[in-house]
Amino acid sequence: MKDQLTESRTFFALDARTGELKWRYDATHSLRHNGIAIGAGMVVLIDRPIATFDRRRDGKATADNHATGALVALNSGTGDVLWRNENDIYGTVSAISSKHHTLMMSYQPTRFRLASEIGGRISAFNLSDGQLLWEKKARYDSRPVINDRTIYAQGGAWDLMTGEDRPFNFKRSYGCGVLAGSRDMMVFRSATLGYFDLTRNEKNEDFGGIRPGCWINVIPAGGLVFAPDASAGCKCSYLNQSWIALQTDGTRAPRIEPAGSASPGPVRVALKADQPHREKIRYTLDGATPSTSSPLYEKPFLVGRSATLRVRAFTANGRPSPVADAEFVIDPGLLPLNRELWRVEDAEGANPPSEWSVANGIIEQVSNVMVGGPRVMENTPEVERPGSLYLFKDGTRFGDGELSFELNSADDDGVGVVLRYSGADNHYLWSTHNQRPFRSLAVKQGERYEVLDSKAGGFQRRQWHTVKLVFKGARITGYFDGAKDFEVTDSTHASGTIGFYSWGNSGVKFRKVTFRSSP
Repeated sequence: MKDQLTESRTFFALDARTGELKWRYDATHSLRHNGIAIGAGMVVLIDRPIATFDRRRDGKATADNHATGALVALNSGTGDVLWRNENDIYGTVSAISSKHHTLMMSYQPTRFRLASEIGGRISAFNLSDGQLLWEKKARYDSRPVINDRTIYAQGGAWDLMTGEDRPFNFKRSYGCGVLAGSRDMMVFRSATLGYFDLTRNEKNEDFGGIRPGCWINVIPAGGLVFAPDASAGCKCSYLNQSWIALQTDGTRAPRIEPAGSASPGPVRVALKADQPHREKIRYTLDGATPSTSSPLYEKPFLVGRSATLRVRAFTANGRPSPVADAEFVIDPGLLPLNRELWRVEDAEGANPPSEWSVANGIIEQVSNVMVGGPRVMENTPEVERPGSLYLFKDGTRFGDGELSFELNSADDDGVGVVLRYSGADNHYLWSTHNQRPFRSLAVKQGERYEVLDSKAGGFQRRQWHTVKLVFKGARITGYFDGAKDFEVTDSTHASGTIGFYSWGNSGVKFRKVTFRSSP
């Protein structure tokens, strides 16, 4: 990246008919090419000093060692300066929405990036006078895209005019390319060709066998998706090694609402066809693939026992849609996941803020929230690592009994659960890591942090693990993936609430949380 021609000293305009120079703007400092935006009869530039550390292979960046610059708006016809804003212009990327007369400024923290693309902030300005409309701290890992009144990026979506968060369930585990968008869809590289339906906002989907490149080379336009081949020089066995154009075809899978659940009681389920007047929905509750002879969906129904629901739409000529499925766990011992029954508690000094959410019976945390320290990266369970907790509010309920749950982490840092919790300085913590592979149970009492038991070996990424912890008086017994992991005796804490724990982990999920009291 350091060898790329990413900046210029001068921006100029030529007459398209004659080739003659119309006007030029000579930068006070430098013009990064990604900071040039054209629209609404204007050219907007970010005139900012060069980040000299970008030229070094080991270049490092912080918000403080790259000087800010100025946003400069020019009349695209004459080159006259319309306005200039020099108030904390930190960005490297700009984009114009002519429809909403708004300018977005951000970074471009893609997988292959210059060191100065540090990310973490995004702003919007009034295109008429350059005044700031809003600014916020936001974690994102791609070049933001303006789509009508929404800004989309890998990591979030925001209202262009207000900065308010918008729902965007996009998650990509791998992909070096940036997002490309049309009105209703995002396309991107996710090892193969991935796409995301903005009208449904449900999940990423894939069209296998194609290798998109590491930049914008999959283009949605004119009702087609154009995918040039980028497998040249790649040793991977991609089946399609030619340029391909894709068109809309087939029947879409029905929607399941809710799309899964873990509940102590029956759950009401509704199914929705994409084109109700043309399609009929068939379903099964035993995990079998629905056929034309499977039960016909007519109205919402109750799922009263644990089941794997699978649904499929059929057209009049019998053409089937893809199968949609959802898992429903019905167990009286399950803890309710209603948001009003839980609360978030970030440790003092933890950064960035945690991002806990609950959907379809799954608790998820996606921020890299953590408290650092001189020893936290050591491969030992003896070091205390404060992070963020998602706590059940009823602090008097949990004494003796059996707590069980499942966890799955895409990241490799700390996850776990706090038990008999009565405060940040009074609880037990069971935790596990992948990067520093261990599982441990520790007791926290005031300044005391003591490991009661530890084992070598952590969790496997992107795999569901089962955890069971049994409390009986002073005896605590733990099981991991069905095998007994430890048994200790400690009487420090007799009761308290429970909560899930995340430290430096930007992708952990918990589900099937049950607690069964014992006499």
